[in-house]
Amino acid sequence: MDCCRQEPEEFLSFRLEQGIVEVSTKKEDSKAELTAQSILEVFNLKNTGIRIYASDLRLQELNKEMKKLYNNLEKLKKNSESAAIKGILRAMLRRESKFAAFKREYIRENAQYYPQLIKYCDFNLDEI
Repeated sequence: MDCCRQEPEEFLSFRLEQGIVEVSTKKEDSKAELTAQSILEVFNLKNTGIRIYASDLRLQELNKEMKKLYNNLEKLKKNSESAAIKGILRAMLRRESKFAAFKREYIRENAQYYPQLIKYCDFNLDEI
């Protein structure tokens, strides 16, 4: 999949469930399926020493970013009017943020709890 020509989040779903990376396709598309498989291999393929190390590092970084997201979402629940917390979350959901697709997917899946954040997860609205 050419991520410069197609929006990956439109075709793929990114999740971190109990420490396991899941990437699946939202639409039937052979390029999307290959891309999903490639991403899964980046996180899960551990057939050599360097791959074990690199995969573990990626997973640790993803867990760290998701933990930051969860912590800030808890803060938002406690203080829903905080401009500072909203600003932090907005930055975390920007496309340029580490593992943005995972964080944005989490918000989309839990939109009923975070309706004020869903606008930052739209494919073409990053400039909001």
